[in-house]
Amino acid sequence: MPRRSLLAALAALLLLAAPLVAQAATPRKGAAYTGKTSQDGAFSLRVAKDGKTVTRLRIAWVTNSCASGAEQNIQEVTEVTNLKVNDQGAFRLTGTYPSDFDTVTITLRGRFTSDGRVRGSFDARTEQRSCLAKDITWKARARSRAS
Repeated sequence: MPRRSLLAALAALLLLAAPLVAQAATPRKGAAYTGKTSQDGAFSLRVAKDGKTVTRLRIAWVTNSCASGAEQNIQEVTEVTNLKVNDQGAFRLTGTYPSDFDTVTITLRGRFTSDGRVRGSFDARTEQRSCLAKDITWKARARSRAS
C-alpha cells in the first residue's frame, strides 16, 4: 500500500474513533447531583473533590412486583458510599444489605454523560418477600460546582 494511502486510511480511522472518545465524560469535581428516577423517586449523588469517587449516592425506589401473597409497593431508600468512577466516567455496584423490612440485593449502574449530567439504572430484589424493583432508570444534573 502506498504511503499516501496508508496515511489517508489512518486519518479516516482517527476520525471514526474521535466520537467514541468524546462520549466519555467525567464528573464535576466536588459537585452534588440531584434528579429523579423513572418511578418519580428522589435521586442524588455527590462526587469527591478529586472527581474519582462517588462519595454518596441515594435512590428512592418502590417494588414493582412481588411473589403471590407478598405485600407489594414496598418503599425503600438505598444509600451507598465510595463508588469508584472509571476512566470512561462509569461506576457500578452489586451488593446485599439488611434493611428494616428484608434483606435487599441491588445492582446499580451509572455513567456521567456530559458536563453536569449523569444517568443510570437500578434493580433490587428482596430475599424473604421475593419482591422486585426492576428496570428503574435515573438521571440527574449537577447543582453546584466546587470552588
